[in-house]
Amino acid sequence: MARERKTLLSRFFLRGIAALLPTLITIFIIYRIASFVHDNLGEPINNLIAMLPGIERATLPPLLGDAAGVLAILLVCMLFGFFLTSFIGRRLYKIVEDAVARLPILRVIYPPIKQLTDFFLSERRRFGRVVSVEYPRKGLRSIGFVTGEAMKDVKFPGDKKLLTIFIPSSPTPMTGYVIMLPEDEVQPLDISVDEALRFTISGGVLVPPSQQPLGADTNDVPAEDTGHKPPSQ
Repeated sequence: MARERKTLLSRFFLRGIAALLPTLITIFIIYRIASFVHDNLGEPINNLIAMLPGIERATLPPLLGDAAGVLAILLVCMLFGFFLTSFIGRRLYKIVEDAVARLPILRVIYPPIKQLTDFFLSERRRFGRVVSVEYPRKGLRSIGFVTGEAMKDVKFPGDKKLLTIFIPSSPTPMTGYVIMLPEDEVQPLDISVDEALRFTISGGVLVPPSQQPLGADTNDVPAEDTGHKPPSQ
């Protein structure tokens, strides 16, 4: 009886953690960003405004500097993005990027971060529909993204139409494999690209809601974690 009560309390605790942790992490990240903006931009901006004639520091709205700091960040990002659209901007950015990638410590840290930001934020990341294909062998299925039709010189018996499929790896979907196979061997999936990426990054843990097995309870703890053994057949 005591063991069952302990197991029940453990399940309640794990269920509570699973429900609260994403919210707490989100609040913590927002708090840290807001603190950074306030300390490094908000306060200096308020001090600069207070230096103007006829303006006292105490009379300024508390969030004036923070709002101005956020606007300044947005403006700088927009101006830098506009600068990178020019030929000179692209060339200079490439030179600086190559120099950073050669530095002893940064060359280990910078490339993975660069790959992540390019993968999730680049305008060139335009995957087609999400599909399931039989890969890497018969009897196994993988999630992939249709990126277009196959190269014209790649042929298949029966002259079937071929598609190019990108198979992302887990947990880093910016790497993977490119395969070409007949269109009739591709199974479309009714999920978005973002849902497929979350599924891949999480190692299959974050299953899209529309693809949850019937009767599945994602908040349940597996039977082996509760200390109970399934009944013998």
